[in-house]
Amino acid sequence: MESARVAALRGHDVILYEKTNKLGGLLPVAGVVKGLDIEKFLDLVNYLSNQMSKLGVKTILGKEVNASVIEEVKPDVVILAAGGKPSVPEIKG
Repeated sequence: MESARVAALRGHDVILYEKTNKLGGLLPVAGVVKGLDIEKFLDLVNYLSNQMSKLGVKTILGKEVNASVIEEVKPDVVILAAGGKPSVPEIKG
C-alpha cells in the first residue's frame, strides 16, 4: 500500500490488486502477536487506504494477479508484495 501511495504521489497511474477481500494483510495479526495496540495497525491501514483513494489509486480486491492479468493490463512496472503466512513456533514450555 505504501508503494502504491508513493508511486501515485510521483505521478504514476497505479492499480493495486489484493488477493483477499480486505487491505492490510497481516498487520492486525502483527499487533496481537507483538503485544502492541491493534488500533495503531488498523489506523495505518485506514490511513494508507484513504491516501490511495485521494491519490486516485485503483484498488481491486479479491483478485489474484497472474500472468494473464499482467498480459491484459500491460503495466510498465509490477511490484509483487507476496505477504507472509502466520506461524506458531514449536517451543516447549
